[in-house]
Amino acid sequence: MEALCSDYHGRAKRTSSSSVLHAGHGTTTIGKMMPAASFIGATSHEDHDIELVKELNRAGFEALLSNEMDEMIYRKLLMNAVINPLTALWRIPNGALLSSPERAGLMKQLYHEGILVYEAAGIPYGNKLWEWIVSVCQSTSGNTSSMLKDVMDGRTTEVAWINGSIVQLGHKYGVSVPKHELITQLIEGMNL
Repeated sequence: MEALCSDYHGRAKRTSSSSVLHAGHGTTTIGKMMPAASFIGATSHEDHDIELVKELNRAGFEALLSNEMDEMIYRKLLMNAVINPLTALWRIPNGALLSSPERAGLMKQLYHEGILVYEAAGIPYGNKLWEWIVSVCQSTSGNTSSMLKDVMDGRTTEVAWINGSIVQLGHKYGVSVPKHELITQLIEGMNL
């Protein structure tokens, strides 16, 4: 299965129904999702993948190919599960999550629950994921997360797919995830 993972972290903002403000840059990564048994030795890319990356780079986008799409997607899932719902609950920009020990502490609790789930499920998440999450908060400190924007605009959020996915995996692998369950319920309760 082909996958695309963008690492923009909310650096584009819609300013009207027909225009978008480009507020930063990031990397678009293209690759295939590998079945668990295929991870070892999977290094080939199809010609159309290579050509797509070349065209994106020629057009001014930073794009690359990866054999580690699963890891990238799960890293991004946990990053979103830690940052987005807390910004939506407290109605703060990303960087304000790091402004108090209480906020950073809850971030870390969500992170640790997620890591326990990933380890039980055998999901790859790479090294220094916590440091990356903190770095994203710092580099996007003034940004409004997509979940906060949805809450402010009265739209249904993606919490069921983000934190809810971690809850489902936790249940499947017998890992207790009370913080993710509570966060999911709190945000879904705002969708009324």
